[in-house]
Amino acid sequence: LFFDEETKDIITLLEIYQDLRLDYNVVKLAEVVEKCLKSYSDSCFRQIISKLKYSYSTISRIVDVMVEEGIANNMKEIFLEYYKHA
Repeated sequence: LFFDEETKDIITLLEIYQDLRLDYNVVKLAEVVEKCLKSYSDSCFRQIISKLKYSYSTISRIVDVMVEEGIANNMKEIFLEYYKHA
């Protein structure tokens, strides 16, 4: 993986939702998530998910947020291409 800003932002988003805890600062979390969502692209996500494994529930939570924010994505479909039995 080439760790440009887009890649780092998407990995940050994945890591946040993989380890989401109740003790996070909600305001700061919202700021970071908003910044990271702006960097999202299916092509970058495809590169990441081909190298790093995340749970389906993590992907699903992020997709729910993207839908709420009106961000078009194929995240679940891409995930399932790599992990059909996840």
